[in-house]
Amino acid sequence: MSVKNTVSLISEDANLLKSLTSALKSASITLIGFASVKEYIDGLADGKPHGALLVKGLDTLKDAMQHPVAVPIIVLVSVGDVASAVQAIKAGAFDAVETSGKEEALVESARKAISARSCRCSKTAAHASISPSNSMPSRPPWPTPSAS
Repeated sequence: MSVKNTVSLISEDANLLKSLTSALKSASITLIGFASVKEYIDGLADGKPHGALLVKGLDTLKDAMQHPVAVPIIVLVSVGDVASAVQAIKAGAFDAVETSGKEEALVESARKAISARSCRCSKTAAHASISPSNSMPSRPPWPTPSAS
């Protein structure tokens, strides 16, 4: 199983786990469920967090953010609960998605979170490989407009 295409869910709701597993599986994303943040942290025995973390509710978000796991966190909020979604983003969540039965938004958010984590890990590795003896590249690594 690729850690990169794996998303963890922290929730005691077995029905939620079942429905989200099906939705993410169709997008080639594996979902692993944990009943609590402690169980999730203990489950990271190899020290490699999954591509993203789904949590249900602000209390679980706050608990998850107390641990030094560098993984994008997506908060699942009730339909129409804009206040909780805003609070989640302000608290540092990567995204907030309604648990509405329309899993397309969740799949899209999970893909973006996994991609963002991959980019962040790549950048971290690249920064770690630069030492004072190495010079910086003469141009940025992204495409730039050509001079006319």
